[in-house]
Amino acid sequence: MNSRPSSLTMENSRPSSSTTMEHQIIDHLQFMQAQEPHYQISADYLSSSSATITAADRRAVCSWSYQIIEALSNINREVACIGISYLDRFMATSSPMAMAALTTRHEYQLATVACTVIAIKNRGGVKLGSDFVANEICHSLYTSDEIDVMEMEVMQALTWKLNGPSPHEFIDALLGLLPASSEDDSSVNNASSSLLLSKHSKKQVEAAVLDYDLALQSSLSLAYAAILTSLQTSSVLLDHFSPMTLINWTLNINSVMAGSRMDKIFVKGLVDVVRTSWFSSPTFVVTEDLNGAMPISITLKRSNE
Repeated sequence: MNSRPSSLTMENSRPSSSTTMEHQIIDHLQFMQAQEPHYQISADYLSSSSATITAADRRAVCSWSYQIIEALSNINREVACIGISYLDRFMATSSPMAMAALTTRHEYQLATVACTVIAIKNRGGVKLGSDFVANEICHSLYTSDEIDVMEMEVMQALTWKLNGPSPHEFIDALLGLLPASSEDDSSVNNASSSLLLSKHSKKQVEAAVLDYDLALQSSLSLAYAAILTSLQTSSVLLDHFSPMTLINWTLNINSVMAGSRMDKIFVKGLVDVVRTSWFSSPTFVVTEDLNGAMPISITLKRSNE
């Protein structure tokens, strides 16, 4: 991993609470990057020759997962995304029940229920009894015993690895690298701007995971794509950030992240957002030093210089 960005550190021998928080964000982000490979979907399971379940079937049951979450109060939609990731990882295993679920919608839907319930219990902090799930959520389509058995099968097939980083967590950590607004910054309050971008990006993720091909991507890739799409498609949202805030953000990300291909794509995407949104006129141009793996400096100059 790269070292911490100088823009996020202070020389004071007694670091402030904000500096401590910045270091915690950086450590957490780098830890998630290191952990993510252990929670990847291991195979394109719908391409199996024995699979009769389709991407449309998957979209339908995953949409149902959101409905389950929304029917239960005080549970974030992120929990449904986590349940969907459990489902995809489970279906890519060699579990006999996973292989059976590839060929019957009844079993595939049962696996979806089990994965959603596991996510609610594990990441939503809500206890759900099997009888409640069977009677209220599934309307007696499955028995409590069937649900219990499938839950255990899922957890064993996933080798109890249930706490991998989600796209939502990556979004929050990446936005934590946004530089604080300066007094002469014309953008609105940095915290509220970051929160707005966070909400918009998470909605993008929640829509993206319904698409099977997109769901096969890593959590960090989904987070990067969601943030870029949010900035590229919403001029109102983009107006909440000054160009220098975004430029400094790219430098912070460059300093912290590992320099993978998707890191480079994201940083280049941010630079392109700045260039096309603010500096497409002849008044200013953005120049980049791209001799390294990622942009290491970005300066502004008048086009006639």
